[in-house]
Amino acid sequence: MPSEFEERFEELTNNKSVVGAMILTAEGKTVRTTFDSASSSNYAEFAYKLIKTTRELLQETDSGNDVKFFRLTTKKHEIMMSPDGQYVLLVLHQSQQEQ
Repeated sequence: MPSEFEERFEELTNNKSVVGAMILTAEGKTVRTTFDSASSSNYAEFAYKLIKTTRELLQETDSGNDVKFFRLTTKKHEIMMSPDGQYVLLVLHQSQQEQ
């Protein structure tokens, strides 16, 4: 993994509003995480399923399109995911209401 990617990961995880972050392979395997084992497994599965399903739906409607970024806001958190060909970066923030 490139060193600038590692540096950016460290910067993100040091942000006070970040609850946790992880880097996954495109297949949903955890490469690096700040979550405990159970949470890592849950978020990895969540990210993999959401990205896979969204890509399938996009292919049905526009085969030349692909997923670039997700931002999902819930009552407790904001989940942001940035997939590319090899890796997925997932960052979990506290919601504005929880801060």
